[in-house]
Amino acid sequence: MARIERTPSGKYRIRVYIGKDAAGKKHWKSITHNDKTKLKLIAAEYEDTHKEYIEYDTFKKAAENYIAIRKPVLSPYTIKTYQDTLDMLSDKYSWFCDSSVDDISEMSLQKLINALAIGGKSSKYIRNIHGFIRSTISNAGCKVPPVTLPEKKRPDLHEPTTDEIKKVIEASVGTALEIPILLGIHGLRRGEICALHYPEDFEDNVAHIRRSAVYLGKGERFEKTPKNQQSDRLVPLTPSLVEKIEKQGYVVRCAPQTLTTSFRKLLEKNKLPLFRFHDLRHYFASYLHEQGFTDEEIISLGGWKTDYVMKRVYRYALDDGTNGRMKEAMAKLF
Repeated sequence: MARIERTPSGKYRIRVYIGKDAAGKKHWKSITHNDKTKLKLIAAEYEDTHKEYIEYDTFKKAAENYIAIRKPVLSPYTIKTYQDTLDMLSDKYSWFCDSSVDDISEMSLQKLINALAIGGKSSKYIRNIHGFIRSTISNAGCKVPPVTLPEKKRPDLHEPTTDEIKKVIEASVGTALEIPILLGIHGLRRGEICALHYPEDFEDNVAHIRRSAVYLGKGERFEKTPKNQQSDRLVPLTPSLVEKIEKQGYVVRCAPQTLTTSFRKLLEKNKLPLFRFHDLRHYFASYLHEQGFTDEEIISLGGWKTDYVMKRVYRYALDDGTNGRMKEAMAKLF
């Protein structure tokens, strides 16, 4: 039931959702009363009495409506993710998508969550699916039933050592992965690497990270603002790395997912322990910590979002001391 408000006259008011018209416009009934407790009873009775006259969409139609409403304000990648989620649910769980959004109960939603878990889907994947379902149901004006979600699991990943990182660098020399790997060790995300443009994003051996590349499939590519406000940052690079980029004339010409698959093949070919391309970024943080950088410096250089960084109105500007120390630290590694 909607929240009860106090009117300027001192009475209590509540708005009861009574359904949508043929055009999909939502309609509400405003009820007021002097007594808050009696108002709740009146509103509940009114809602039950008029429920039979409300025509609710199927979950699929409600989801399509939710996606259409959000399309103008969300990125193309997010919208595609929503649509892919709906397509998957429609294909594999039609019994859920074809049911009235108002009829989705705790039991039916839990049945879907259980089916996803039994099917081997990760906890993160299931939680993302549930988030989309929850938003769709709420947008349709219906109550979201409570469910039990799988516990969050920390992935069992190999943390690369400095010796392994050096072997990865050595194995990548002369390949298309050499520059992306070196940038990854400088704390850049895959999408940020793929969105770097030479020479406009480089000045005095410093890279300006201000975009992230996203691929929607079938060659469709677009660039968006970085992951968060703090990701728009300046990252000092070793002169040797900038020289490699300058000689090549560009940073990289592939999709972020290609970096992932190619990186794994490089590790397998050279019989190195398997870890993700993104773990180069994690190594960057631990390595700088070992070199004496403060947490605040590492957070700013890597573009992580924290309460401390969020308070900064403008992007972090490197002072000469931090800039020089960063280059010295990376020079030791390379």
